[in-house]
Amino acid sequence: MATFTQKGISSIWLYWCLALSLCIASLACSAGAQVQTTTSITGIVSDPSGGVVPSASVTVKEQNTGVTYVTTTDVGGSYSFPSLLPGIYTVTVTHPGSRRRL
Repeated sequence: MATFTQKGISSIWLYWCLALSLCIASLACSAGAQVQTTTSITGIVSDPSGGVVPSASVTVKEQNTGVTYVTTTDVGGSYSFPSLLPGIYTVTVTHPGSRRRL
């Protein structure tokens, strides 16, 4: 039968505490890594008289990274950019035969 000295028990206890701490830390890190916050931009493009503008090209550009996404409005003038990372975006709309307005 093996007997442990006081020093041996302290070493085993230290190893168990260290192993448990590493497990808890790795779980906390992996749980945090799975969280991703997203946002969306949606809208309706209309002309000066209030009529909707189908088939307009809508571009959003994130100002810090320069990442750009493009979509086209539907028959009701609606557009949507789902699942964007949070940031500051510039939205530009173009349509053949229309002039650029801010």
